[in-house]
Amino acid sequence: MKFDVEVELANGKRFPSQGKIDFTDPTLQQSTGTMSVRAVFPNTNNLLIPGQFVRAIVKGGTRPNAIVVPQKALMQGKNGMFVYVVDKDDKAEVRSVETGDWYEKDWIIKSGLKAGDRVIVDGINKVMPGMTVIIQNQAEKAPQGS
Repeated sequence: MKFDVEVELANGKRFPSQGKIDFTDPTLQQSTGTMSVRAVFPNTNNLLIPGQFVRAIVKGGTRPNAIVVPQKALMQGKNGMFVYVVDKDDKAEVRSVETGDWYEKDWIIKSGLKAGDRVIVDGINKVMPGMTVIIQNQAEKAPQGS
């Protein structure tokens, strides 16, 4: 798989050229959960120098059929992470989940949810298992124009 890499400099500006990953170390550092990756960039203006701090934005990876849940929908319990889902009878139910990576403001869910599950996102601090949930569509919550 080909990945494009953009660089954000320490001052917040974007480096003008995109790069490509040309090397990935197959060894995962167990203590940090990181791996070494190298990207090459055209550097005609010599804006990048050795040892310079930059933030890399890697683009090109996809996860077909991934389930993502807004960060605010997840709760931490004594047995790990969980969400509240709405069952077929419109009752709240606790569902243990295993989280994967973070994507923007969402968690990628590795296990515990399936396509079509209705996850409670708003008002979860008031939810109790077994309580009846009134579903409110996002369109209904949007402010009405005059």
